[in-house]
Amino acid sequence: MQVDPLKTIFSGMTAISVDAREMESPIEFFRYFITNEIIQNIQHNTALYSTQTRPAKPLQVTRSEIEQFIGIALYMSIFRLPNCRSYWSPEFRVDKIASVMTNNKFEELKRFIHFNDNTLPDNSDKLKKVRPLIDLLVRQFRSVTMEENLSIDEQMVPFKGRSSIKQYNPKKPHKWGYKIYVLSGISGFAYDFEIYSGKQDNILLPEEVDCGASGNVVVRLSRSIPSNVNYKVYFDNYFNSPELQLFLAKKGILSLGTVRLNRVSQCNMMSDTDLKKKGRGAFEERLAVVDDVQIAAVRWLDNKPVSFLSTLIGSQPVGQVRRWSTKLLAYQQIPCPGIVPVYNKHMGGGGLTSWIP
Repeated sequence: MQVDPLKTIFSGMTAISVDAREMESPIEFFRYFITNEIIQNIQHNTALYSTQTRPAKPLQVTRSEIEQFIGIALYMSIFRLPNCRSYWSPEFRVDKIASVMTNNKFEELKRFIHFNDNTLPDNSDKLKKVRPLIDLLVRQFRSVTMEENLSIDEQMVPFKGRSSIKQYNPKKPHKWGYKIYVLSGISGFAYDFEIYSGKQDNILLPEEVDCGASGNVVVRLSRSIPSNVNYKVYFDNYFNSPELQLFLAKKGILSLGTVRLNRVSQCNMMSDTDLKKKGRGAFEERLAVVDDVQIAAVRWLDNKPVSFLSTLIGSQPVGQVRRWSTKLLAYQQIPCPGIVPVYNKHMGGGGLTSWIP
């Protein structure tokens, strides 16, 4: 008999013991990441907050109801109606929600849901209210065996309400929201993440190298990557710099990314104008050895010049790619350095988009 994953989520079952690499069904993923410890934490802090704010009539909440609340919230995010009460209304009743929990119970839980104790001293952590939840989730993400090829990029969680850590990025599909830096594999599976909350994030360990505010994001996320086990990390020009790649190489982690030329000050590469004179498909490579680490800088002209920096691969082997020529009104084959397809193949796990067309 086939089991409805949503009903299983709502049922309050005990956690399923499963290897994260073999998970297939939604309930397995849910149980692996939303652990009993997380549910207990939410139950405790929700009950505590209701007692603090309404001592005469504190909210009675069970672990099963917390799971049901999360399941309903997930379902509502997929099957959308104008407002919460519509799911219980006679006109639009959604049985998978209305038969699990009453509207009044859902509204009460939404009012009191908490992840931390509000009475704890303020430690200037902007994520204080959700920090226990973040720490528990990160622990579960890091417990999954990583793929060999990893990518680091930013994602936006859409949000237009009031928040001191809300960000605006005009280049993103959702321009307003919370910025999250994600370490993911080519499969799209996330292994670590960091929610941006301002300058308070930029804290390094004594043995780590300061690679600038953006580069330090990679430094922090690379802490969960085992050293000297042949892992490769890919990122775009927002993060990349020679200092960052040297730091990773000394940890035994190879890296590749697009790069802004002003961050590679000692490397004399052709200007955009000189590269365009050579025609589409032209490229240039510079190699350097720093502290016994070989770094390759490659510039390639496609629709426009693009620059790469890598301790993993250089321009070789040079292949061919098919491009449309507006002059010939036909497709043509142009030279393509080996670094380009490697970057395009591995950058962009979890829906993170590649910079190269």
